[in-house]
Amino acid sequence: MHLLFSNQIKLKEKFKHPFVGLSLQETMAKLLYDKEHKLAEGLKKDFKVPERRFWLLKINILAMQRDWNELEKLGKN
Repeated sequence: MHLLFSNQIKLKEKFKHPFVGLSLQETMAKLLYDKEHKLAEGLKKDFKVPERRFWLLKINILAMQRDWNELEKLGKN
C-alpha cells in the first residue's frame, strides 16, 4: 500500500486533483479518464495488474467518454 500512497501523492502534486485514498482501480480509472494513458500503464506495471483487468477498465472508460476513435485503435491492436 505504501507504493500506491506515494504514487498518489506524486499524482496529486502534478495534477492538483485528489488521488490519495482512492483504490488502485480508481486511480488508474481517473488517469485514463484524464487521458494519462502512460501513467495508468505505469501503475499497471508497478502493481502487476493483469492485462485483462486493465484492458476492461480502459475500454469502459473510453466507452463512457464516447471516444470511438481510440476504441477502434484498441480493436486493431
